[in-house]
Amino acid sequence: MRLISSAAPGLRNYVLNPEWNTSPELWNYPRDPDPALPKRSDFAVRGMIAGPGCPGVTPPVEEPSYAGTPAEAENINELLTYITPLQNRLQTGDDSVTFTIVYSPDIDASTFKAEPGWLRKLFTPSPGTRETVQIPVRGKKQKFMLEVHPLGTTDAVRKHDELDHSTRDRDDFEIRATTTEAGNEKK
Repeated sequence: MRLISSAAPGLRNYVLNPEWNTSPELWNYPRDPDPALPKRSDFAVRGMIAGPGCPGVTPPVEEPSYAGTPAEAENINELLTYITPLQNRLQTGDDSVTFTIVYSPDIDASTFKAEPGWLRKLFTPSPGTRETVQIPVRGKKQKFMLEVHPLGTTDAVRKHDELDHSTRDRDDFEIRATTTEAGNEKK
């Protein structure tokens, strides 16, 4: 397929969401949810990509950026944005992955959090700046999270409510290591 647009490419969000029947009869998923089992959302891949523009509607791509996990309101979701990578799940054969993060002028740097804990020391958040960090690849699969609150947050954060995204920008990432053994790629 070939798409031709008279406008320059614009940034487009994408989500690759798997669909399958998770009935217990087919996939051995229990009727009562088990938090240890992955959910469909655990397999979703989100990111940004340059795509065909619409004249007068889609601004051209100057510097692509990814706003992270889109669970929050737009003004909250853009507290942390990423120049690299442009997706939340990636695969690499390298020892580290480069993250270039842009901190909104509206962040409260004292609320910046990273999980696992060892990751926090790699970042020095400062409102209105950008930072490039090398995140080491540890093991075959590594999940991590970055989170920050806006300045002047007056709402109480509900620590035990994973669905409460009203006062924080939380972005989840997953890195999978690719290795080569005897000329065969293993994933």
